Amino acid sequence: MQLFYTTASPYVRKVMMSAHVLGFADDLTLETVDWASPDGIGKLALNPLAKVPALITDGKLIADSRVIMEYFDIRAGGGKIIPNDPETRVDVLSQAALIEGMIDASILIVYETRLRPENMVMDSIMQRYRDKIIRGLGMVGATTTSYDNGSMPTVADIALAALLDYLDFRNIVAWRDHAPHLVDWMAGFAAAVPGYQDTMPHA
Repeated sequence: MQLFYTTASPYVRKVMMSAHVLGFADDLTLETVDWASPDGIGKLALNPLAKVPALITDGKLIADSRVIMEYFDIRAGGGKIIPNDPETRVDVLSQAALIEGMIDASILIVYETRLRPENMVMDSIMQRYRDKIIRGLGMVGATTTSYDNGSMPTVADIALAALLDYLDFRNIVAWRDHAPHLVDWMAGFAAAVPGYQDTMPHA
């Protein structure tokens, strides 16, 4: 399996942690990509959306981190990081969607400062995105208090860890001030979940 990725993307991080948790990390061939470079432009035939992560397996494109994570879960036999029980599944996927929205808001803050000239950056827009994140942090819960027992994380747990580390990495929101209930959870996750340290975001 060939994975197009960047080292800072929280969407990529979700996929990478999922691969470690489910035992597929060694099956991935990782390829960094700059879609604006001549080499990257040549790869647009593989991924016309020019987004990461993108997984190529058996000559087929699997796009979007959520779809790739579900593919890994199916490949692992199902019911691993996405529960099979209908009620639990809906709860987990709903929480994952809430967290995904916070990740989206974080990325938009980064884009606002990187893609606009400094005199056109709109602080009010960035604060609106931060407010979304802060409200979301107040609602999101941890499915367990600790991962010391080595329990299997869900897609929501994996997304939450990726979000919190990205907020630190880009200095977007001081999440510990707004979500103290997640501090111990994050420490337990970091200590016990395979691939956590190996997939930390970096430039």
